[in-house]
Amino acid sequence: MKTSFSEDKEKLFAYLTIHDFFDIYTMADALGFLQSILKAAATKKIWSKGAPFRVLYYVRQLTTLCNTAFYIQENLARRDAAIIKKDKRVDNPGIEMLQASMGKRAAETLWNSFPRHITLQQFYNPYLVIDSFCRYLPQAGWQKALEEIQEYALLGSRITELHPPYNLLSIQRQLARLIEACHLVEVRTNQVKSQK
Repeated sequence: MKTSFSEDKEKLFAYLTIHDFFDIYTMADALGFLQSILKAAATKKIWSKGAPFRVLYYVRQLTTLCNTAFYIQENLARRDAAIIKKDKRVDNPGIEMLQASMGKRAAETLWNSFPRHITLQQFYNPYLVIDSFCRYLPQAGWQKALEEIQEYALLGSRITELHPPYNLLSIQRQLARLIEACHLVEVRTNQVKSQK
């Protein structure tokens, strides 16, 4: 892992939390879980993609990822390696630049690791997504929203009674962007280099 010894323990822990999230879920799996849980919450169907504890565990991990985003944003705990410098930016990134979105885990490929919810500027600087995510709702608001989504996904009634559909779509978009941005941070800063 690329870390400097001058990094404080909280900042190191925040990046280890991102690393742990993507040790559990590939980016494609995390986005798939998010979509299936939100779909179940928005309909009268109970989430049926597996045992209910999978929803509970996923939402707990996603909440931890959200809390990590707030820590990074509030403490300006950024790593320069996650940002592609201005001199390396191009208008139409080539395949070599797109490989900066792919990790080295077994299930990760260029096609399932490529971010689809963020802009080109956010691809270059994933901390822009974290800033936007933290401005959208306060930390307590995100925790409440995730608890409600979890509850309605397992309850069998519609969350649209609490949140209008457009609000739920915005929540899904913000969470998908956060997952993709954290994946870029993970790939660019936390990957263990293979020893020769």
